[in-house]
Amino acid sequence: MGSVVVAAQPIFCDTFLLDVIKRFKQIHPNVGVRVIDAGLQELLKMIDNNTCDVALGITLEADTYGATVSSLARCSARCIMHRMHSLASQDVVALTSLQNQTFVELMADSPLRARVDYIMQTVGIKRHIAAEMRHMRGVCALVDRGLGVAVIDPIAELLLQGTAVVSKPMEPTIEWEIALLKSKHKPLSNVAESFCQEIYAEIDSLHQMGILISLNN
Repeated sequence: MGSVVVAAQPIFCDTFLLDVIKRFKQIHPNVGVRVIDAGLQELLKMIDNNTCDVALGITLEADTYGATVSSLARCSARCIMHRMHSLASQDVVALTSLQNQTFVELMADSPLRARVDYIMQTVGIKRHIAAEMRHMRGVCALVDRGLGVAVIDPIAELLLQGTAVVSKPMEPTIEWEIALLKSKHKPLSNVAESFCQEIYAEIDSLHQMGILISLNN
């Protein structure tokens, strides 16, 4: 019996956490699981307030929030576009080729959006923003409808099956790490630790699929 509360950024809730939950429930059918879709600041506060057991984010700057942080994997951003887009024939999308392109973006409070904005401003790339969405699944859906290109978390490639969207690596790369956050002040329950083990297993699977990069590479 018992329960596990997990705070995670939206892209994780929409993709690999679904398989984590399925496997965990097969092992612990009587344990309740609550997954909270949370932005970066919200999930850090939840760890600080002990209102969740663990959190998944893409930040390592969590010390002031009373969290211990474990890096799980490295991510390298991908550029996506409709298969009929002019960039779809390129093997690698250079940042310079994004000059004056129409973009679909995450909202401004997204860590990935902030990273993309900073890099684009640094190298002087101007882009036209057609639409902004809170969730990556919405961004991918608008790209599928031909609204523009987008820079995505590689995990979002799991959302592209059956769509007309193609995904390309970028040059130079835009990288960050997936982090598992736990409270410094509240030890994990046995069921919460078991849930973490399923997260680790799924991260290994994503390594094998080539979606994530091992920290050892």
